[in-house]
Amino acid sequence: MLSDEDRVTVSEHFWVRGIPEEDNDTALELMHDHWETNGYQILNDSRPDDTFINAEHEENDFQVATQYNKNGTLSLVVRSPCLWPDGSPELF
Repeated sequence: MLSDEDRVTVSEHFWVRGIPEEDNDTALELMHDHWETNGYQILNDSRPDDTFINAEHEENDFQVATQYNKNGTLSLVVRSPCLWPDGSPELF
């Protein structure tokens, strides 16, 4: 029988290129607004001191996070909820 340690998460890291550094705040606000109006709960919003925003979808637990690196490039991380390797495990 599988235990909780057998579950996995899947994540992907993206760099969003082509946004001028002077538009960083606008881009973050647009993403924040999009998530908030599309079923995501904002878990952490460190603005204005930092550019980190973390949100989780209320129905499927997928998470997204944003942050700019020191060069002003936006990163976006998407992470799945914990998944069983072969679907749902047998309970007995």
